[in-house]
This record gives sequence, C-alpha cells and structure tokens, in this order.
Amino acid sequence: MIALSELAARVGPSVVGVVSPTNRGSGYCALANGLVVTSLDIVGYDREVQLMLENGSSVAAVVVRANVALDVALLLPKEPLELPPLTSGADPQLGDEVAIMGRAHSEPIIVRSRIASTNRIYEQFSHVQLDVAPDEFSLGAPVLDANGGVLGLLVRSRRVRTLGDRNAHKWVSGLVLPISSFEGGLLSADGPHEEILELLPEYGCPRCDTIFEPELDRCLECGTLLPHRFVRETLAPPTKPSLRGGFAVKAALASLGIPRNRAQVGPRTWRFAPAIQDQAVGAQLDLTTDDEGENLVLRSPVVRLPVENFEPLYRHLLTLNDETSGEYRLSVVDSSVYLSVFVPSAAVDPASFPTVVSDFSRTLTLYRTTFQRHFGLEPLFENEVDF
Repeated sequence: MIALSELAARVGPSVVGVVSPTNRGSGYCALANGLVVTSLDIVGYDREVQLMLENGSSVAAVVVRANVALDVALLLPKEPLELPPLTSGADPQLGDEVAIMGRAHSEPIIVRSRIASTNRIYEQFSHVQLDVAPDEFSLGAPVLDANGGVLGLLVRSRRVRTLGDRNAHKWVSGLVLPISSFEGGLLSADGPHEEILELLPEYGCPRCDTIFEPELDRCLECGTLLPHRFVRETLAPPTKPSLRGGFAVKAALASLGIPRNRAQVGPRTWRFAPAIQDQAVGAQLDLTTDDEGENLVLRSPVVRLPVENFEPLYRHLLTLNDETSGEYRLSVVDSSVYLSVFVPSAAVDPASFPTVVSDFSRTLTLYRTTFQRHFGLEPLFENEVDF
C-alpha cells in the first residue's frame, strides 16, 4: 500500500495550484526549466495565470503551449523557479494502486485510488480511468505510482452521449491522460527559460487540428463547435416533460394519428415519419420539449456538412438565421445541418398542428433542395445523432 504521507513529502514541492480568471486546479513541474503541466480546462484561453506554491506564495506564469484535443496546457513561470521536476513512472497496469496529488490553492490534497481501466477511448484518445471521482481542485494534478513517478495527468470529465433523448447523456470522470500522450509537447518546451518564455500558444481544432482564433465559435475548416467554455458541468438526471409539455405532446401526436408511446425514443423525445405528399420515404422528424415544458420543438436533419471548404456554407447559415429564416432555425450538430422550430405548448391545437408539421416539412424540403443545388451537399432524411 502506498504511504501517502511519505509520497506527499517527496513530490509536494513539485505540485502547484493553478489559478486562472475562470477556474482553479492543480499542476506539476515536468522540466528543469520550471515548466508546469496542467489541464487546459483550468486556463481556458487566458494567457496569464497564477501558480500557488507549497510555501504559500504565488507566482505569475504564462501559457506557452496548448493542446485543445488532449486538454493539456504547458505553463512557464515568468521568473525562474527552483522546482524539482517529477519523472515519468511505469506504464499503468489494471488494478495498480496510485495516488492523485493536487492543491486547493496552496493546501495539498492527496487521494489514494486504483486503475480501473487502462484503455478507455474518449474523443479519439486513449485514457486511463480511476475508480474514484477526484476533488475539483485535483483537475490537472499528476497521478503517481508508489515511487512518485508520473503516470499521467488528470483531465476534465468527458461527456458521453447516450441513446434516445437529446438531454440523455452522462459525464465520465476520473480520467487520466497517459504521460506518453503529451511527451512530445514537453520536448518542444524543453529549453532555456528565456527562450521558452517567448513561445505563444496556438489552439488547434479538436477535430481537424486547424489553428483557430478564440474569437471564433466554430472551426472554419470543418465546422466543429469550438470548446470555448472550459467549465465543469454538473450532470442532472434525465427529466421527464412537465405535465403541460406532456399533454401538449400527446395532443400534437394524436392530431397526426400517431400513438405517443410508439413514437417515444427517449424521456423527452418522440420520433416519427410524417405522412405528407412528396415527403421522402424514411424522413424523420423529432418532437421534443424544453426543460420547463413551455415549448415543443420540431427538429430534423437537412444535409450533411462538407468535409472541407466549410466557410462559405457556415457564413450562409449565419446569414439565413439572421435575416431570412423567420421562425425556423438552422443549426450544426456533429456533421449535419438541422432545421428546428419552437411551438409554445399552450398554443398546440390538434386542429392546426398537422398544418405546422406540413409547413415545417415543406420548408425542410426547400432547404434540402437549396443546399444540394448551391453547395452540392448530400441530403439527410434520418437522424444520425441522438439529441
């Protein structure tokens, strides 16, 4: 069993607290020049942060390298510090006992854990998973073996989509990025302090690695929504629609001759193929409710996004939403463009709701045809993602 007190005394001077304008967490010294490794979730896109040291003092540091996809940021104190760097440990093995050491500001935190999995793939990268959900201040902390060697970095929780409802998802915590995944980045920042301090971080799209500016909301190359808000979110259990929303859904589906229970694919999602003239076979519409049940939402895929030269389409979508789409909204989810419209629950009328669906379907067909003609995009009739 790992002696936590001895381990804390040995590695404590190398573990720091990290304070940014938007978050708090931990990090550790990885190189002789004082370079600190932490989670990008902590620093976001801020260039300057504060490091909290073992003796209670704080020092200014700057971000010199960042990897959005891996959730790793490399920090360098503005003034050279005599922090002893931690060395790499052995490859983690299933069931091994490990320790997580971080800091809540300057106060040390150390927790015993075990390796629950050594190869969990999240967002295209392999992660080690622990059997505990660490303290929020431990984000960015090193995970250590019995000898104080670093096995990896504690990174942000990953959101995993589950089937059925657009709000049905879960957060997986206790994830560790193995040190082998970011060793190359460390080598790029291994040099004289004054030289490394001149480096400026570049932010690459987590999907296609195209460099983007933090002011953008989507990658102009592939259209991926960029992770601007590096915050930890609290997972709320899936909720059922309110009574008002539930009655509105029942009335809406009944007006189309669709049994509510047969169309339900999630706690707050119903999926059906409208029986409308000239409607494509297999075309799907999703009917959902908002959290309060105040609105029903009709949604359907329109076209598949192109794999390159996304910028003209993206700018066209923004123009449509700003100027010409009226009550209809266009959005991008994963690799598809979706059309949606909100219908107040209190305004759902069984006599007129089929007309709402018919108008939505005709608008959907119009957009599919337009995008196919002008941009050569592949039309989509069935959902490829779950909301």
